[in-house]
Formats: sequence, C-alpha cells, structure tokens
Amino acid sequence: MKEKRTRIRRKNAGYKKLFLMLIIFLIIILMLMKVIFPATVSLSKYVYSVVRGAYLNAKDFYFTSNILDKVGKDNSVDGEDWDGIQNHSFDVVMYSKKNDYKKATADIEYKVSILAKVYQDQGGNKGAKQVGTDLAISADSGVLGTKEDGIKIENEYIELHIDKLEGKIFKDNNQDSIKIDVLPKDKEFFKENDYVEVKITAESTKPYTDKIEGTYRVKVKRRGLSYIIEDSKNSPYMNLIITNASTGENERKSVELGFETSQIVLDTTSKEYIEAKNLIEDPEKYFNKLTIEIGPLESKSIKFYKKNIAEDYSYPNIGNNTPVIRVN
Repeated sequence: MKEKRTRIRRKNAGYKKLFLMLIIFLIIILMLMKVIFPATVSLSKYVYSVVRGAYLNAKDFYFTSNILDKVGKDNSVDGEDWDGIQNHSFDVVMYSKKNDYKKATADIEYKVSILAKVYQDQGGNKGAKQVGTDLAISADSGVLGTKEDGIKIENEYIELHIDKLEGKIFKDNNQDSIKIDVLPKDKEFFKENDYVEVKITAESTKPYTDKIEGTYRVKVKRRGLSYIIEDSKNSPYMNLIITNASTGENERKSVELGFETSQIVLDTTSKEYIEAKNLIEDPEKYFNKLTIEIGPLESKSIKFYKKNIAEDYSYPNIGNNTPVIRVN
C-alpha cells in the first residue's frame, strides 16, 4: 500500500512538472510573437498575462484585486456618482487568493503606480476632453509621504491623496488595501458629466513578479441634495455628510433629520448642533430630530456617537440599503 501511494505522488508530481513545462513553452512562443508580429502586441500582452497567471497559480501564487485585472484586458470600473463638491474616496483592495479555497502560501510584497486625469464634458455629442496636467506617481518616484497623511499630488483642478504606494499582503488574511481620495480644488469648476479617471497599476515584487492594472472613473452627477454616512466597525462615532449641489442663489435647503437614540446620539458640541433648528427630544432627553440649513454648493458634516461601536452604519453600503438616519 505504501508503494502504491508513493507511485501516485510521483505520478501527480510528474503531471505538475509537465504542466509547468507547457506553460513555459507558451510564454516563450508569445514573447517571440511580440517580436515577429508587432500588430498582435495588445492581444499577446493579454494572453501572455493569462498564461503567466496560470503558471504562477500552479505555484500557489495569486495576485488579484477588486478593481485591477490582467494587463491588456479592458479593466475599467465606474464609481458612485459624484457631486464634484465633496471629496470622493475609494479603496483598491489587493488579494492573494483566487477564492476561499485557493490562496497564496507566502506573503506577497507589491508596489503601485498612479496616473490620474481630469476630463471636461463638451456638451451634446462632442464627448469630453482632458483638461489640466496629468497626475502621475509611483513607488519608484522617490516621493515619501507620512503614515498619517499619506502622499499628495495635485494639478490645477484636483488633489489626489494616496495612503501608500507599497504594501504587503500577508498570507494569514490574504488581503491589503490602498485608499485613494479625489479632492476638488474649486467646488464651482466641476459640472454635470465631467469626470476624473484614475489608472492604477500594481506589481508584485516578492516572491514572484506579476502585474495587474485597471482604471477607476468617477463622474459628476448633480442631484440637488445628497448625503452619505461615513463609518467603520469599532469607530466610536460616524459622520453624516449632506451636500447641496444646487447652484442658484435661492437654492438654500432646509433638511430634517430623524434617528433612534438607542442607536446613535448627536454630538452636541459641534457648530452644526448650535446652528440647528426645531430640536426635539425623546423621553430620555436625547435629541432625536432636528433641522439644518444648507446653502447652494455647500456641504455639512454632522457627527453622531454610536451606542454599539461594532456596528457599521456606512451608507450607501452593500447590504445596508436603509440608512440609520432619516433625511427629509
């Protein structure tokens, strides 16, 4: 029986070795194609990336992302509609797994490069044209940020904040993330259908090299009054951010807020609380309803303390379609 198991192991090892040799052969063929047939470069880049991915997967190496994908593939993601007034944040999540069953067996170190552009809508069927200079930065540029503030680059119209350009995906949790913030420099510049495009390229450096890329696009959609809730698990407080994207001088809005004090409690030290109107208390003497005024092209942030810090009241959020605050 022991000899039979040994033969099976040797047979499986032989199949794996043959598979790796086949992949290496395909990689060599594709590299030759790029030299002999330049017109097929885009296709061969993608095929090469797929074949190389199969080779690395055979070594239990996975380098994936929520936004990025194989080089040469049309990788573009549209973010949530943006009012062009508030900051817009998004996360590039890096994974070292293919699914819950296929995961990398070693830590993966990686670096990223960023290229951002601003586009202004030309109206009608003219599409959009780029305005301002490119924003480009990479881990190899030598630009160092701080742990608290990250790295900042800017052009005439936006600032881009990136919390880091290098990272490590530990084998224990198979996940890491990069936070990117788009900050408008002039809240009156961005109009309907203008957009910012951010191209991200990530390259693993250890234990193997691989490259994935993708483009994140956020477009301006003016909806008058809008709001979001910023929160995270284990945070003692959350922020309700309300924006009035209207441009007319007479577009001042009165907004009524209602909430359950068994879940959240209003911060009564803030400027927004002092300026609020129609404050109503519940039987426990906590305020559970108030009205605030928001002018055109203005945003206000109202802080609330959470009764249970384990909750995440972020809105909008996947699986959380009912906000903890009623906004009317």
